[in-house]
Amino acid sequence: MAQNIKVAQPYANAFIQMASAGSLDKVISDLTNIEAALESKDLVQALSNPLLNVEAKKGMVKSVFKGKIDGKSVNFLLVLCDRGRIDCLATITSLALQMAYNTCNLNRRSFVCHL
Repeated sequence: MAQNIKVAQPYANAFIQMASAGSLDKVISDLTNIEAALESKDLVQALSNPLLNVEAKKGMVKSVFKGKIDGKSVNFLLVLCDRGRIDCLATITSLALQMAYNTCNLNRRSFVCHL
């Protein structure tokens, strides 16, 4: 688990950096939607399956998230597929949400951020 956090931290930081080009509220919303989708054990298993190639995983990401989260966030997930880090998505999402909430001095129950 510690290794997973070590790998996930730079990606979580990068996800939060997207907020500088847009709204941190939108990033929090996207991360929350991703976290909700990851409640599906089938999705988590498929994205972690080493037998599925990158294109198959990218196809899954597009079908699950396209239209539900911002295009930049979808592209970020596709980069995770390309880099072989999509299996760390749950940890990346959790760390990025915590960082976003800390940035806004929020807890996980409040989703309004004023920059």
